[in-house]
Amino acid sequence: VVDGPAPFPYEWFSPGQLGIRFEDVAVGLIPEPYGVPGGWVVARVTEIEEPQPVPLEECRTEVLTRMKSEFISDYLARVMARLEEATEITILPGAEDRIRAMLEEAVGR
Repeated sequence: VVDGPAPFPYEWFSPGQLGIRFEDVAVGLIPEPYGVPGGWVVARVTEIEEPQPVPLEECRTEVLTRMKSEFISDYLARVMARLEEATEITILPGAEDRIRAMLEEAVGR
């Protein structure tokens, strides 16, 4: 035990923030300890409360962004599947190295 601010917030937080799957959370659960300056944090779940949904007005932009992203991903997957069905694909020697180099160049920018 060390003096200082509490390592966990007093308000509700998601189990995912501690790397715990929601279905694994139960009263009495002791998550894996983690290091902080001057010691380790150990906790025990004493209470579980259901999260309250965020009103649509407060999360509308985020919801629309996610929906658009999912639509684009699904659309591109369908397009690629159609192209693969209609085309014979040949991977030329050295293609993987060339693509890897291009990706490294793009990420390095």
